[in-house]
Amino acid sequence: MDYTQGRGRILANVEVAPDHYRMEIEAPFVPERALPGQFVMVKVTDGLAPVLRRPFGIYTINEARGSFEMIYRVVGEGTRLLSEMADGVDIDVLGPLGNGFNLDLAGDQPLIVAGGVGVPPLFSLAQGLIGKGKKPVVIIGGRTADDLLSLDAFRAIGIEPLLATEDGSSGYKGYVTAIMEERLDDGKIPSAVYSCGPKLMLRRVGEIAMSRGIPCELSLEAIMACGFGVCLGCVVKTCSSDGSSEHDFSRVCCEGPVFDAKEIIWDEA
Repeated sequence: MDYTQGRGRILANVEVAPDHYRMEIEAPFVPERALPGQFVMVKVTDGLAPVLRRPFGIYTINEARGSFEMIYRVVGEGTRLLSEMADGVDIDVLGPLGNGFNLDLAGDQPLIVAGGVGVPPLFSLAQGLIGKGKKPVVIIGGRTADDLLSLDAFRAIGIEPLLATEDGSSGYKGYVTAIMEERLDDGKIPSAVYSCGPKLMLRRVGEIAMSRGIPCELSLEAIMACGFGVCLGCVVKTCSSDGSSEHDFSRVCCEGPVFDAKEIIWDEA
């Protein structure tokens, strides 16, 4: 794993939706090596508390500016402190971490399925796919219209996302997986599926893709303490790689966060 711990500088920290922020950090050691699907661990204060870094998926990679962006939701003390940090402030960054999506899997027209704060790593994936001449279809879901992130960013790169909300406030009333199944039933079969979001959504996306024989990669979300495999706090149950046992335990921060859908054993994930 090729990562660096270093000081970055906050270029922007803007609220983009209720309790959701987009932060741009100048830290050239991240964009010069980052792949779509990787993440960073950020120290939200130079003080003693909170002790642990916070993990965030990489939203955009800008090698020319030496910067990257991440989107985060305020859910506790750590992200509250992060939301109060001003432009120009230094910030401690560790990354890029984990593995990334396999863009060679994509084929001509891949399907991207995103839920909630699972959108950020999938936007950098969409940018990468378009750069390779692919034409991804994107489905974005959330509880309400306020939870649908980065719609204008996708439109700016030529993608009009299909939308789903649980309350029907925008797009289809229901889950992203219903749109996915409807497209497949209509014969719109993607060359591959990529997804990031809540666990139940990922499980269903993987089941649908595998039942149709479609290659599928899932980016898992997990609580992490270290980010580089030492603490073993983010392990998930996966299929045995060599057949020597019933299963393996894989670290989301190292062997993931991106997994082939066939690898994950969901009863313990």
